Amino acid sequence: MMRQVSIIGAGVLGVSIAFWLSDLTDSEVTILDRESEPAKHSTSRNTGVVHRPFFLPPEAKATVESWIKSYDLWRELAMKKGLKFEVNGQLEVAKNDAEISVLRKHQEWARLNGMRDDEIAYLEGNDLRRLLPESLAEGALMSVNEANVNYGELVEELFREISGSVKFVGGFKAESVSERGGKVVVGGLLGGSRYEIESDLVINAAGNGSLSIYRRMKGTGEPGEIHVKARYWRLEGSCSLPRINVFTVPKYEKFPFLDPHYIVRVDGTFDLGPTVSLSYDGFDYDSGSMEVIMRLILHSSLGDLKGYLSLLKSGMLSLLLRDGLRMFSSEHMRRFFSWVMPWIKRCELVAKPPGIMHYLLNEQGIDQQVRIEEVGQTLHVLNYDAPGATGAPYFSYYIVRLLLDRGYLSPGKGLRYELWRTLPGS
Repeated sequence: MMRQVSIIGAGVLGVSIAFWLSDLTDSEVTILDRESEPAKHSTSRNTGVVHRPFFLPPEAKATVESWIKSYDLWRELAMKKGLKFEVNGQLEVAKNDAEISVLRKHQEWARLNGMRDDEIAYLEGNDLRRLLPESLAEGALMSVNEANVNYGELVEELFREISGSVKFVGGFKAESVSERGGKVVVGGLLGGSRYEIESDLVINAAGNGSLSIYRRMKGTGEPGEIHVKARYWRLEGSCSLPRINVFTVPKYEKFPFLDPHYIVRVDGTFDLGPTVSLSYDGFDYDSGSMEVIMRLILHSSLGDLKGYLSLLKSGMLSLLLRDGLRMFSSEHMRRFFSWVMPWIKRCELVAKPPGIMHYLLNEQGIDQQVRIEEVGQTLHVLNYDAPGATGAPYFSYYIVRLLLDRGYLSPGKGLRYELWRTLPGS
C-alpha cells in the first residue's frame, strides 16, 4: 500500500532523500520548506568542496563511507546536467614538525579510509613551492581529487529531476510534529496562517532547524546545540591566486571549522575564511553580536547552557583568548594566512553573505557522531556529517534503505530514474 511521506527541509539532504524515496519506494512524497524554492540556506552557502576522506579518523566509518560513495554520484549529476565539477585538488599545509606529524597521520588515515596511493601525496621543498611560490610552509599533504562545485545548483537540478513525482510545499515554516489518529501531523505557518499536513511517516531533515523540531516533539531541551555564523571573504585586486584549495593543519582538532582556508570557486572567484560569530538560530544572518548574546542568555534551554559550559571546558575558552582576533577579524585572519600565501597581503577582501553551521553539544563539547532519532512514526536527522553536503547522496540512500529494511516503507515497482544507478543493489 502506498504510504504518504513528508520530508521537512528542501536542502541537500531533504532533496536527496526525496529522490531515493521516489525512486526506490512505493510512496507519495511531499517536501516541506520554509522557502519558496529548494537549497536556499546551508546548501548554497557552504564552501562548495566535494571532499575526500583523508582528514577523517577511520573510526568515523559512516561519514567515510558516505564521502567515498557520494563522490562519483555528485560527479555524475554534474556531468549529466552540464554543471561544473572541477577537480582542483587540496593542500593541507604545515609550518613545523608538530604539524608535519599531523600530515603524516592524515596520510595514513587516507590509506585506511580506502583512498588510493595515487590520490594522496606528501610534498616538501621545491615540489610545494611550485604550487605555492614564496610560501613559508615546511610541508603539505596533497589530495589530488578534491573537487569544487556549486551545491545549490546541483540540488536545484536534482529537484527538477524529481519534480514530476514529488509534491513541494514552499513557504511552509514547520513548527511542530505530533501523532494523531494513526497519522503524523506537521503543523506550521503557511502564508501567515496556521496549516497542518498529515502523513504516514515524517522525516525531519531540516538541517539548522532539525533539533528545534525534535525538541518540540519530545518536550525536552536536550541535546544542546550551538549555531556558528561563518563569513567568507572574496579575494580581489592585483594578486595572483593558485587554482588549488589550501587548508591549514587544524590548530585545535576539536574545533576544525575555525581554521582559515582558501577556496577555489567554480564561478572563477577565490575565497578566504571563515571569520565566525555566534548566531541565535540557523537562519539569523543579520543580528549583531550583543543582540545574539542577549537572546542566547534569555532563551537557551538547559541542554544548551550545559553544552556551552562543556565547550568552554573542552578548550574553547583557551582558543578564544589565544586566537580570538584571527577568528573574528578578516584582517587578522589574512595576516595569519600570509605565512601560507605571502602575496595574499596584496589582495582586497570583499565580504560575502554568511552561512550558518549548527553543532550538537555533549559533555565533551562538540558531538561529531552521526545522530538519527526515531520517535514513533518520525525520523529526525539531527547530526550526520560536517561538512554535510559531501556525503548527502549516499547518506540519504542509507536512510531510505533503513526504512525499507525495517518495514516502514514498501519497495517500488521499478526504478524511476536513470540518474544514480550505481547504488541500488550494490
